[in-house]
Amino acid sequence: MSKAVENGKNVLILGNKRNYIVSLEKVLLDSDFSVEFLPNSEESKNNILKDTPDLIIVDLEEINPEEFILCEALRSHPLSYKIPFIFLTPKDICGDLAPKFVSTSDRFILRPFNLYTTLSLINKTISSLQKSEILFSSKERTIRGDLTQISLTDLIQIFFMNKRNGLLTVSYQTDMAKIYFKKGSVVFASMGKTKGLKAIFRLMTLKHGSFEFDTNEIPKTLNLSMNTEELLLDGMCQIDEIESIKESLPPLETVITVNRTNDISQLKSSEVLADIIRLCQTEISMRELIDNSQFPDLDVYEGLRILLVNGIIKPHSANEKEEGKYFDPLVGKEDFFKLRKFFKRIQWREGEILTTKLLIISSDEELEKDFIKSIETGFKDFSSGRKIYRTENEFRDIGSFRITHEAFISLCAFPSSVELSPLWELLSSNRIGTIVLFDFKTLSSLQNIKEALQFLSESNSFPVVYAFNNTLSEQIISPENLKRESPVLFSADIIFYKNHDALSVKSVLRKVIEKNCRIELITLD
Repeated sequence: MSKAVENGKNVLILGNKRNYIVSLEKVLLDSDFSVEFLPNSEESKNNILKDTPDLIIVDLEEINPEEFILCEALRSHPLSYKIPFIFLTPKDICGDLAPKFVSTSDRFILRPFNLYTTLSLINKTISSLQKSEILFSSKERTIRGDLTQISLTDLIQIFFMNKRNGLLTVSYQTDMAKIYFKKGSVVFASMGKTKGLKAIFRLMTLKHGSFEFDTNEIPKTLNLSMNTEELLLDGMCQIDEIESIKESLPPLETVITVNRTNDISQLKSSEVLADIIRLCQTEISMRELIDNSQFPDLDVYEGLRILLVNGIIKPHSANEKEEGKYFDPLVGKEDFFKLRKFFKRIQWREGEILTTKLLIISSDEELEKDFIKSIETGFKDFSSGRKIYRTENEFRDIGSFRITHEAFISLCAFPSSVELSPLWELLSSNRIGTIVLFDFKTLSSLQNIKEALQFLSESNSFPVVYAFNNTLSEQIISPENLKRESPVLFSADIIFYKNHDALSVKSVLRKVIEKNCRIELITLD
């Protein structure tokens, strides 16, 4: 083992020591795990059985059958069948693509991955196994608990693995749901008027509530016959897909209606779309529509996305004409639908909002202040006091401005110090772009933040914009000349602006938001 610890959290990594695996090992060691490496081959089996780990991480090369031989052998052995696997994969694996030996305790993580999100998943997986042992250590017929301590997905998995019979009653808010188990399999589920698969998939999303499991209760009717492991895998896949779609939708409380200017006759061939349109004939919130639709939630969410993007249904707003009086939107509402994937839905103050980060690195504190002043001039709704992320120090929330009625961009200073590089991946998540503020005269100081600029330029496809103060002739500060002066700029999009010109700064921001950054020169008189 790489490190001996007293807490007994032992992780085995199967595969080669690539750079990202070494980084993961460091994070695990810093979190008091012991870590061991072995090849992903059958020859490793005996070594594993001599000292069984709490969890096995498998770094997959190409997702071929040979890569799963060792794992399948361990899953069928009485000494190792309960060990959970976390597979690091080069592409998505879900549903029928997953090997048949995979259980609900196993997870797939797509590379590249966030180290700290992976650490959280590892802790959660091991914690779930520990809770299973505690849960059934009691001889009581009735088991009670809280969903904040153990998730419903973990409960279903635990009851399945232990082949339990009985009724699980879940109390949440002012409602109650029921799930019956027979030999560990889910055979009945109800959540208010919703029953069957639609009910169980919704219940899997609950974060808060209490539960009670009674082994004396038996179901009178059955409405589920799906294999419980497949049910959980499909449910988790659907939940992930729904969460992804929700990022491109308005809040669920938004009232929607049919846009009667569109021809909808061609949509009658789709039962789901036709059902949504039927329900939208009168004003209805998206949440009510999803509840009232007879179709699975995932189909309804996808249908709503398609109909909204194509303008066949639209959000209803009684104050739509008056909204423009209060702020100048950066992009039109129709274009904004295309950008929703970059925004994250979060709880802020007393409601939900959509937000994304625009990171700012500046070579000069005064340059940053001037840039913010220009934003305040160009956007009436910008507020340095409205700090959505409420962070300080190196990664500080500079302020935010509204780009639609419910969507905000948070301007966040990005720490360029190499000492903070382990946090760069986390801090740069959920960003729509980066602006690096420089005056041509201080171009040499780019070297001081070279590592941060390279990370932001290469970590993903989000644009990095170098916004230079246009104080010299266009020939001297041409993109070609700048790239010769500093190789750091080679892969970046470059835009010039006049720092005290609100229209110029606004143009820079518009190009970041619209994802249309190109190598070009902006000259505004």
